[in-house]
Amino acid sequence: MAKKSYTVFCASSFRDAVEQLAANQNASLADLAQSVLLLMSQDQVGALPDPGEPDLSDRETVVLKSGPSKGRKMRRKPRLQLRMNADYTPPLIRKALGLMLAMNDNRYQIKIENMLVGNSEEKVKDLSDKNMRLHNIVHALSFTPLRNGVQTTQEALYVLGFSPNEHPPKRLVREKFKMLAMIYHPDSPYAGDNTRMAQLNEAVKFLS
Repeated sequence: MAKKSYTVFCASSFRDAVEQLAANQNASLADLAQSVLLLMSQDQVGALPDPGEPDLSDRETVVLKSGPSKGRKMRRKPRLQLRMNADYTPPLIRKALGLMLAMNDNRYQIKIENMLVGNSEEKVKDLSDKNMRLHNIVHALSFTPLRNGVQTTQEALYVLGFSPNEHPPKRLVREKFKMLAMIYHPDSPYAGDNTRMAQLNEAVKFLS
């Protein structure tokens, strides 16, 4: 599917929160939005509250890097830049990112029954297809369990998805563990796995 670059205007506080969430999860902004749009239809996301564009007093200062006005300072609306499938709109992407923030703050949960309107076979099949795509993505990104468990700092970092030479603060380690535990807990519908969950516990204890 063709890709498109989007400019999504938003409040600076919203932009900062979304960028921080992406950094915490080692994901791109597009990954955050796309994960919502894989689970929910565009109509469902479109019905969500819109975080909205910035008000008139909310502006950022940038320095132009090229052209006749290179070096000149300019005031403009805060924004997010993403590259995603070409069939979305900036307000839809902003709503999807707003939902991700709400889910991260435990202010919103996606339940299967909320994703079905009626009981048509077509909608059930569409949900099944999306669920299978999500499963495939999760399994493709899953870490390979270590044969002898977590025994070094580098192995602990690997299991939690950090780079080998990274020194993450304890807060970030806990956040990463919480996110991955939702995926690998044996009761998880996504990629429940006793071995991976055990190694997550070993990794977080090792780094703590």
